[in-house]
Amino acid sequence: MLIADTSGLLASIDRNDRHHETVRSVLLAEREAVIVPELVLAELDYLVLKHLGREAEEALLDDVIEGAYAREPCLDEDLLRARELIRAYREHDIGLVDATILATAERLGAPRILTLDHRHFRTLKLKNRKPVTIVPADWRRR
Repeated sequence: MLIADTSGLLASIDRNDRHHETVRSVLLAEREAVIVPELVLAELDYLVLKHLGREAEEALLDDVIEGAYAREPCLDEDLLRARELIRAYREHDIGLVDATILATAERLGAPRILTLDHRHFRTLKLKNRKPVTIVPADWRRR
């Protein structure tokens, strides 16, 4: 499983993004489910509408409805863990979406995260104190 962050998905949609081709290659090569936490979907929808327009937003929603991504709800346990992470990483201002991505990754046992946000995700550690695998950065090193 690959847990998707907003930055990675936005790059996959925005053809003008300098990471577009790399992220698209990762998504096309992915053999397992691409999990989109619902808070990520809400943030992504806002950014797509704001920066790419209504047609891009509708295309995103079509992809989600057609099953291009597996949506993952935010559970109470994810919010509790997110609160722990926000407190533990207070000086990094990780925010709710990034914290719930890590909580979801822990809950699902899926430490691979599609993100361009190295600043936060290189800092965050899973409950077992191991780092997450950042895709595409770590994917290219395989």
